[in-house]
Amino acid sequence: MTQLVYDSGALIAVERNDRLTVALHKRALQRRQPPVVSTAVIAETAYHSMPNLAWLLDGCEIEPLTTEAATTAGQLRHRAKATVVDAIVVEQALRLPNTLVVTSDRDDLTAIANAAGHKLNIRDV
Repeated sequence: MTQLVYDSGALIAVERNDRLTVALHKRALQRRQPPVVSTAVIAETAYHSMPNLAWLLDGCEIEPLTTEAATTAGQLRHRAKATVVDAIVVEQALRLPNTLVVTSDRDDLTAIANAAGHKLNIRDV
């Protein structure tokens, strides 16, 4: 099965009630495969009361940023001259098996993965 990894764009899409992203999330929950979201992505996205975001996160596996993941993301960030949160999302996607990154930042995430010599499976929102 494919493991979904959400970036900030996915969270914002659900908050805006984007029907395709909501449907993708519901399918993942039906398959009992909770999408993965980094605490860094939540920090970047949450800015006020966001009821759809709360619903989305309730069904996700929230992944704290470990020292090892932070170190790898930092190396990716410097190699690709990218933002920290984008590098964290790419680190997750490269570490977890069989991932699909749900994002509004295809170009940035692809550049980070390419700088690391990898490819990402991406679904745009």
